[in-house]
Amino acid sequence: MGHNQIKWTISEEKALRLIHRTMIDLIRSQSKNYISLNELAFLLNNRTRSCHIHPQKKHNRLTKYIAIKYGSLPKFIDAYDIYRYAKINKNDYVYLNDDNNITSDDLIDSCIDRITPNSDWVMIDENNIS
Repeated sequence: MGHNQIKWTISEEKALRLIHRTMIDLIRSQSKNYISLNELAFLLNNRTRSCHIHPQKKHNRLTKYIAIKYGSLPKFIDAYDIYRYAKINKNDYVYLNDDNNITSDDLIDSCIDRITPNSDWVMIDENNIS
């Protein structure tokens, strides 16, 4: 209802880079390789509050951007394989799949520079090409 008319002042690629960079930094700053979903949402908004992504103040939060563009923060997390979303004892946690300690830029590039928007493969049958 009215969400398709929102005019963002940031491109989708820049927004994704900002979201991923902030989330990776927040998870890596924890003593363990995970963070609670509520804390992640709070810190994501708090750390990026000076970034103006929309001229109206009420839409100027990254979690609002994620909710409008992707449905919710858990759906956004599930869309990228560098994160893992888990529910343990009624608490939601976000893990960073970072076994090799790759740089943040390489992790972000692996998310954004994909052929398809999700992790599905596109198969083409050579026999049916005309």
